Amino acid sequence: MLQNHADKGYDAKKIREYLANRNIRDRIPHRNFKPRNNNRTNQNSYNKTRYVVERFFAWIKCGFHRTRIRYERLAENYLGLIHIASFLMYCRVLR
Repeated sequence: MLQNHADKGYDAKKIREYLANRNIRDRIPHRNFKPRNNNRTNQNSYNKTRYVVERFFAWIKCGFHRTRIRYERLAENYLGLIHIASFLMYCRVLR
């Protein structure tokens, strides 16, 4: 099952329904102003995953300047740059 990780800005009923209709599990933390009966352990697991995602994109933007601004016209080319940057970061970790 696919999962969508997003920040609190995407916490909307329409977005959650859109993802549910497409069998995509939403991993969106809830906004603080909404009264929820959820326990804190689920929220903490969201935050741990979100930290990894945010750190990944920060590393890509700092280490690979071409990915900061999307200069490519085609989304496939930009996605290819993201894949190459991810692979190079993975190789650095393995050293």
